[in-house]
Amino acid sequence: MKKHGRNSAGAASVRAPTKAEQAPASAAPQGGSEKTAPETFSPEERYGMIAEAAYYRAKRRGFARGSEFDDWLAAEAEIERLLAGREETGRGPYFVQ
Repeated sequence: MKKHGRNSAGAASVRAPTKAEQAPASAAPQGGSEKTAPETFSPEERYGMIAEAAYYRAKRRGFARGSEFDDWLAAEAEIERLLAGREETGRGPYFVQ
């Protein structure tokens, strides 16, 4: 990307981008792999994950009435198990099934 401006004489000038401007923002730092601490989730994020997992459980069974609480409890156990595994390894699947 070139930057445009005006020089002291009023003529348009163009300069080459700097190395920092050329490097994409998502570029990984040089020097090998660095371990980062596992991401923690707020109570609201955990609730959202459980709600989404419960929704998909209900969808799989055709949204039949009477099992909403069981869907929620199973989803809650699933998310807690997945997040516990993720915290132990520092990575992991977000949803299975």
